[in-house]
Amino acid sequence: MLDAFFLGRALAETVSERVGSLLGELLSEIGQRQAEQQRNIREFQDEVQERARTAALKAAQKALGSETPSYNSRPPPVYRARDEFEQNGSTSSAAEGDNGLPSLPYTDLPPLDAPPSQQGTPDL
Repeated sequence: MLDAFFLGRALAETVSERVGSLLGELLSEIGQRQAEQQRNIREFQDEVQERARTAALKAAQKALGSETPSYNSRPPPVYRARDEFEQNGSTSSAAEGDNGLPSLPYTDLPPLDAPPSQQGTPDL
């Protein structure tokens, strides 16, 4: 009877250790797969963005009549505005209309940060 007790105890400890080890390996494998999936998604996003940039550049060059890519030329208006915003924190050229995009038609609007007494409805 005493042998059965020790045999059962040894069996329980062994099973517990193996299950713990297998569970650790399983969680490690899941973590690795998640990291790999995130890396694949990031690579996919980068590839899509690069293709979009290339297509925008080709479309801009085609619109300008240029057949060969010229990296010294100005980027399309959207990228110029984005780059200017990243550098200066604002897009002054977008409001001036010198980037190829029309400027806003309402020039008589008060600034958005003006007190409510100065904000009125524009004359249409």
